[in-house]
Amino acid sequence: MKDPQLLSGVTDNSKNKAIRFKRGEHGDTVYFSYARGRTKEEAIAAANAYAIEYTEKYGPPRPVSYKGVMTVRNRSGKPGVFISKKYSKKWDRNYWYWAADWPGAPYSKKFSYIEYGDEMAYLLACIACELETMDTDFVVAEFEEYRKDGRFDAFLQVKKQSIPPE
Repeated sequence: MKDPQLLSGVTDNSKNKAIRFKRGEHGDTVYFSYARGRTKEEAIAAANAYAIEYTEKYGPPRPVSYKGVMTVRNRSGKPGVFISKKYSKKWDRNYWYWAADWPGAPYSKKFSYIEYGDEMAYLLACIACELETMDTDFVVAEFEEYRKDGRFDAFLQVKKQSIPPE
């Protein structure tokens, strides 16, 4: 749990007896040790002072959320949806599936190629990602609504990848 007296970007690394300041994914890391005669409170005060100085110089930290952002590495055409495979030792074969993931999801929601086919599994993953739900029955029911409205045509237009043939 974060100590309430630590400012944003300041963390306690008790294992190494140091207070750490880091801002952003690629920012410089600065350590304030509380070993060798310096108390933990002094190190926290120094780190907090550095954090205030850094914030005044470079501004407050920007919130980082990539939800809905199409990245260069995305090969599915829809942010949060990806294709993957799992090897089964029992059956000695690969199982392909489309999966959806979003910030805060406890795990990826998977839709099997064998059960749904390539196109429907992709569409179900897109719907699950858009609605942020793990409930398969609800996603399938929404699929029917999307099909009636013709809304899944937009998902199919951006689809870039298919499950490769075995």
